[in-house]
Amino acid sequence: MKSILFGSIGVLTESSEIQRRAFNEAFKEFGLDWYWNVANYIKLLQKPGGLNRIADYSNYKLNKNDIKKIHYLKVKHFNYLSKNKLKSRYVNFKIIK
Repeated sequence: MKSILFGSIGVLTESSEIQRRAFNEAFKEFGLDWYWNVANYIKLLQKPGGLNRIADYSNYKLNKNDIKKIHYLKVKHFNYLSKNKLKSRYVNFKIIK
């Protein structure tokens, strides 16, 4: 069976809330007092890429190495927070011939 999937984060499973929590944990571990609540995270999602969001949120005051370190920490926390918690979305689809 051949498949084509279109989309990005959230297509096969909803992970935005876990992503947001992982960012907040990364900020805390890095020593920042930043906190992204749901409302401001939704606004931040208008720009693609976690690295870009961190840079933008810092008003470009963080250097690239710090941004990469924070993003690495976010990935670490995401992996921990999402373990055994992500559930597939049930999608009905039709095969188009």
